[in-house]
Amino acid sequence: VITSKWDEIDSATVNKSTQVRVKGGIKSPILKRGEKMDDKITILDSGDKWDKVATEDGVIGYIKEQGSVRE
Repeated sequence: VITSKWDEIDSATVNKSTQVRVKGGIKSPILKRGEKMDDKITILDSGDKWDKVATEDGVIGYIKEQGSVRE
């Protein structure tokens, strides 16, 4: 993963088992399952119920807002 943004990055740590999905919604296909408690994600866009995120290995998708702890 290459990051070209040099200002402050909004990141979080996943605090429970969660899924990164193609779109915001429980019926959307799952791209990746976050199983570990220490998975780091980057918040790309914050929404009311779903946040657009990027995982450390480059998967971009949506995660339920309560599935993470912001840093």
